[in-house]
This record gives sequence, C-alpha cells and structure tokens, in this order.
Amino acid sequence: MLTTVAATSPSPSSILCANLASLGPIDWSDDGRVHLPEVRAEISEGGLELALQGPRGPVSLHGRRDPRQEAERWLDRVHPEPLPEALAIIGLGAGHVLDAIEARSPQTKVLALEPVPDLLRALLAGRDLRPWIDSGRLRLLAGPDYAGAVAAREALALTRIPPVLVHPVLARELHADVAAARMAVPGAF
Repeated sequence: MLTTVAATSPSPSSILCANLASLGPIDWSDDGRVHLPEVRAEISEGGLELALQGPRGPVSLHGRRDPRQEAERWLDRVHPEPLPEALAIIGLGAGHVLDAIEARSPQTKVLALEPVPDLLRALLAGRDLRPWIDSGRLRLLAGPDYAGAVAAREALALTRIPPVLVHPVLARELHADVAAARMAVPGAF
C-alpha cells in the first residue's frame, strides 16, 4: 500500500502522468503476494522521501540531510572505477543515484528493477524522469515478475549483462525480493 503525503507543486499526479506518458506500459502486478511492505512517500520542498514499513518500524531509504551526496558516496563505494555503458540497479529509491550517475557518466544507461511496485509508483509520482526515459537511458521493471525485461534490454541496446548494484536498504530489508530481482537481470539476456 502506498501512502503519499505533503504534496507540493507540481502535483504528484502531473509528474506521474508525464513520466508514464514517456515510459509506456508497466506491469504493476504484485502476484498476489501479501508480504510486500507498506511504502510511505513524502513529497516536499526538499524532494521525495521514501520509507518502507519494516518489522521494527519505518525504514528510510535515504538520509534526510544530503541524500544526493549519500548516493554519490554509495556509488563510489560499490563501483569506484569509471562507470560502464550500463548498470542494472535494484531499487532506485528516490532516484538520487541517477543524479550521481549523471554527474559521473552522462552516457551510462540504467536498467532499474524495483522489487516493491509501490516504490516505483512513488518514484514516478515524485520525480520527473522524462529526461532519462526520453533519451533512452532508463528502463524500469516492476517486481515480482519483472515483465518486459527482454524488451527493456533491447530498448537500451545492451549486449551483455551489466554490473548489478543493489540499494543498500533493500539489500538489508528485502533479501528474498532482491534475490528475485537479481535472477531477472540475466533472464533479460
């Protein structure tokens, strides 16, 4: 279940509509699973803030102080060398990693796999991704089945499996869902 609060201009629905128009169809099925965590999205002057409802309470997907710098440090840690032509990222969170990638390598393409469909919905409602989508640098797949993986690979013109990076909060909180997303990457090839 997605909870959105504190909307500011432009409205989340207008951003969502614009992103979806650029993106095209996404399979939002949740496969009847009941263990998907609740997502809380706050859209404010500071941008999009996302949290999962974990077993011990809400778990923020990024810090509040400087989430972009946090994403840059994470990217430097998990992929310190120059970025390749493409990356597969499991869990974009609020999309700050896209800013870090843009700053380091404006040509890098991203195949994004989101294990929790409500996180993808919140991202699409809270952040304008059209520059990435319209330039052909970003394709988004929603779990649990990641329908359209082969078409996404073809749209990105990928010829080999890209390095897979996993959002650290998802890696810690959603082991089985992240494992399923990892399996979907080679399935696209």
